[in-house]
Amino acid sequence: MNRCDKTVKSLRYWVKKAFEGDPAGSKRFQLTRYWKVRYNQPVLISYMSGLATVLNELRSKLEEVNTPAELLDSVQPLAKELEEANNIQENSKGSRGSATQERVLRLNEIHSIARQFSDAAEFIYDENPARRELYRLPGNSQPSTDDEELVEEQVA
Repeated sequence: MNRCDKTVKSLRYWVKKAFEGDPAGSKRFQLTRYWKVRYNQPVLISYMSGLATVLNELRSKLEEVNTPAELLDSVQPLAKELEEANNIQENSKGSRGSATQERVLRLNEIHSIARQFSDAAEFIYDENPARRELYRLPGNSQPSTDDEELVEEQVA
């Protein structure tokens, strides 16, 4: 999107120069519309594709005022690149759920290990509260009794 911004700003100079006496010709480039759509990626893709088409149609007038060929040739690949980047971005959104699930599983595993240390510290450092606090999980004021309650339910 930043490269689109730079390209359109450069192109704006050449369009003004080439279509100085032809306001209808310069309006075909819709340069004022660009400033409204430049931060909206899907609309910007459409705008850049349309701009590439207009450039191909009016290329000869722009070449008459010595517009750099690199600038004229850069718009079409830039539009395609922007569309590909948008497709990659949209596809990556679908894989977020799996990445989140994997992250949650890993964090739960780490938490269970930390919980074991916290529970052990309750008994190992029974006489040393300051040391016990180093191993205690935040918000955990009591040792875990979840496993004990499960055993009692199974016996009954």
